Amino acid sequence: MTIYRLLSILLGLLCLTFAVVATVLCPARPKLSGQLSRHRFGGFLLGIVVMCWCAWEGASMLPANYTTSVWLLVPFAVIACWYFLDFLFARALGGFLALIANHLIQHAFAYYCGVRPLYCLIALAWGLWGMTLIAWPWLLRDFLLAVSKHPRSRTAIWCFCILSALAFAILPFCGRS
Repeated sequence: MTIYRLLSILLGLLCLTFAVVATVLCPARPKLSGQLSRHRFGGFLLGIVVMCWCAWEGASMLPANYTTSVWLLVPFAVIACWYFLDFLFARALGGFLALIANHLIQHAFAYYCGVRPLYCLIALAWGLWGMTLIAWPWLLRDFLLAVSKHPRSRTAIWCFCILSALAFAILPFCGRS
């Protein structure tokens, strides 16, 4: 339960960070949106975390004799991603969002999260955004550019990100154990 609550708070902080980057940093520095979505070293580090999380989840579903093979594939997959993928940070961020949303939705039911439908709907929205970033990573760049060109959208982004952060920070502590 502690890991669930910590990951929920982490996603809440990630939501606020996204709001700051999209509405404050990118409008001030327009080139940042293209640089951020293609950041190789940040994507590499986050990609290692995502690949290890995927290997851990995948190995738990497979028979025990495949566990070593799954973990041996992680370094090869990380190196292949470094050399063959573009928009590495956007893809790694998308994978992280999809994994964390999946984990939070599962555990919201296991630990009786308060106002579970709202919590799961918000987590699902972030998970869908993550899956979108995996498939079409340039949409992160395009989204950040669009937000910097249209200042009226910043209020909606802040409202959704603050609502998300509050839900992720408060609701896991409101349910019954």
